[in-house]
Parts: sequence; structure tokens; C-alpha cells
Amino acid sequence: MAEQSGLAIGRVDEATESLKIGKAAINCGEVEKGLEIYQSILEVDPDNKIARQRIRKLGARPAIKPPKLSKKRLAPVDRVKELMILADSGRCLAAMDGLEDLLPQYPRDSILHFLKGNLERELKRVKESIVSYTSSIELNPRYSPTHLNLGCSYMDLGDSEAAIECLEKAIELDRRNYMAFYHLALVRVGLGDLDEASENYLRALRIEPGHADSNNNLGKIFCDQGQVARSIKLFERAIEENPEFVEAHENLGIAKRGLG
Repeated sequence: MAEQSGLAIGRVDEATESLKIGKAAINCGEVEKGLEIYQSILEVDPDNKIARQRIRKLGARPAIKPPKLSKKRLAPVDRVKELMILADSGRCLAAMDGLEDLLPQYPRDSILHFLKGNLERELKRVKESIVSYTSSIELNPRYSPTHLNLGCSYMDLGDSEAAIECLEKAIELDRRNYMAFYHLALVRVGLGDLDEASENYLRALRIEPGHADSNNNLGKIFCDQGQVARSIKLFERAIEENPEFVEAHENLGIAKRGLG
């Protein structure tokens, strides 16, 4: 499946990683960047106490207040984890049955709609996934992965304009969402805009230098443009990250033959 980190993207894991990035930015003297990252955590997880504490230590105020919502708004965490495990193990139909039991009880839990969209994409129910992702976004419009995956569904339908709009929104919400840059590059290639595609691949690689597909695809563009030496480095990096990457091996051979 072509979206970010499999079917189940954990809210806790993502916040923890963002906290680390924010702290690193502060330590490097990039206070405004760190503050922006901490504020962005609250957009997805308004109850995150660590982000709130760090914002206050920087002499600022949290931009988002903690929500006054009943806990009944969210499905039980243990039950959601069970569904995630089913989905990640390939038992998509069983996970879907569980979701369809939970959603009527917790219709305002955006993550349930997000997971349902992921399962629908996995089951090739692309149009249904668009409905689920849209429902999730209506409940939580600030969650970048939902916009990314919605963009992927529009790509599956061949709707480039809608895909670009979703992917750009995903990037607006999370500038480090390298998979959004990667998929945006794929759309640009399909439209024949190789300059924009190259820029998006480069931006993906600045965030995640080891992303094998971005290295391979950008290498192909450079090779076709006559930048063979540069393309070879990219193919080699793709293979370093994924030694079983057959296409990258083939492209590397073509590029080396081009050098004579």
C-alpha cells in the first residue's frame, strides 16, 4: 500500500517523534521552528501536556486549548489497537468488521474513519475510501496523513487535480511529510512536469535521504536528462536502502553502460 507507514499510524508515536524534532530544533538555536513544531502537535493532539509545557517554557502560549470533550467521543484505545494489529497482519476483512461495529458507537472518532479509509484502499474500494477520509477530515482537518491518503485515493482514480490539492494540504500541515512530496512528484511525472517532479523528489530526500523509491525515480529523471553520474549515485543509494530493489539494479546497469 502506497501510504505512510502502513495502515495504522499511531498518534502517540507521531507526537513523540515530533517532540524529538522540536527539541533538536531548539538545541540548534532554531527557537521559532521548535515552537512551530510544538504548536503543530497540539493541532493533532490538543491534550499533549509535554508540548504545552515546552511552549510555555519558551515564553509563548499554546495556540490551541485542550478540548472539553466527553471521552465517549473516542473509541477504546485497546479495541482500536486490536483492529490495527488485524489490519497490519493482512486480515483486512476482519478489521473492517470490527470497525463497522465501532463506528456507530463512536461516529465522531476521526481515527476510526481514517483507518476505515486505509482498509478500503487495501481492499481496492477506492471510492469508498474517499468518503471515509473525507469524514475523517471533517472531524479533524489538521491531520496530515489523512490528506496524504486521500490524495493517494484520488491518484488511484486518475484525478490529478484533486490529488495535488490533497497532497499540498498534507504538506502545509506537516512540512516533514516526505511521502506527500513523493506522491506529489508521482503526479507531476504523470502530467509531464519533470522539473516540478524533480523538485518534489529532492524535497522528499532532504527529509528522508534513504527513501529508496525517491532515489530511484529521481535517478531515472536525471539519467534521461543526461546527468548520468548524478543518477548513478541515486540508484546506488536506492540499492543500499533496499538490496532487493530490482528496478534500481536495472537502472544502475543502464546508467553505467551510458557512461561507457
